[in-house]
Amino acid sequence: MRLFTAITSACLLMLASNDSAAVTKIYMSAAGSDANNGASTSTPVKSLQRVQSLLVTLDPDDDVEVHIAPGTYLGQTVYWNYLNGHTITFTSQAFGSTRPVFDGQGASSTWFTLASALGLETNLKFRYIQVQNYLTAIYFSGNREETDLSLGWNGHNDLYGMMIRRIGGKYTTSSTDYSTAAVRLVNSRNNTISNSHFVYIENAAPAANETDFRGSIHAVYMAHRSSNNLIQTSQFVNVSGDPIRVRDSSDYNQIESNVFTNSGAYAYSEWYCDISRTDCTSPVYECPSFGNLVRNNQLAGSYDGGGLGTFVLSGSLPNSCPRVRTSGNATL
Repeated sequence: MRLFTAITSACLLMLASNDSAAVTKIYMSAAGSDANNGASTSTPVKSLQRVQSLLVTLDPDDDVEVHIAPGTYLGQTVYWNYLNGHTITFTSQAFGSTRPVFDGQGASSTWFTLASALGLETNLKFRYIQVQNYLTAIYFSGNREETDLSLGWNGHNDLYGMMIRRIGGKYTTSSTDYSTAAVRLVNSRNNTISNSHFVYIENAAPAANETDFRGSIHAVYMAHRSSNNLIQTSQFVNVSGDPIRVRDSSDYNQIESNVFTNSGAYAYSEWYCDISRTDCTSPVYECPSFGNLVRNNQLAGSYDGGGLGTFVLSGSLPNSCPRVRTSGNATL
């Protein structure tokens, strides 16, 4: 009797363990159809919009994996607001090394916008996906104007093994377009970007008598209380603006063990907008950022072909609380 009870308890424990590890899977293919249910590789959907509508209907109480088959997905954009408190992972099918390609075909748009300002972990993960020919690749959009640090944010998102290339005004069909970011964070915190590639992140050279926006685009732009983010072991190549930019109380971010090649004038730049300025777009006062760390990066030349500086700061403030700390950065 005791043996039966022990075995039964062990089985129940195993079932509970298996249940807690349950995953809802949805399959995508460039040759799929949004009339499908996405439940298997034989019934894949075609768009991220359809994936979101399926999840809204299913509303699974477990982790989600969106398996994306290799291929080219043309002109897709998604405004993502489905969250279930669990991890939602967008990945190359079966976590393979062949990246699916989302190609914006020169659209003046953003491939993936996370719209969440609820002050909750959003837990989106992106794995081995290529995004190209958009004005902006990814936008984690919290509330820009919320100054209460407990409100208005999103976070705990993760980009790994991503290829983000040909992003910015230079690669859109409109000659007047310009972008400020390949990946933009606004009031978004505790995110990780690692083992990824940012290549050809550029605004176009201006025509005569036009404003030069080439320096306005950044590979990763962390703004308006986007703090405690980690950017590591990634490659930045041919970025016309400073590849990493922080703005307005974006504190304690770590930029480490990256390689910056032919990118910007400085690997890292910090800026904030004083409301007294006539060109300030912020309706509230902005503040400098503090405690950011730039270390063990390799600096291999600026966008104009000269030497690449490590960092530059906006304005001048007492250094009682360091705005940036650097160590181990090497000029190549």
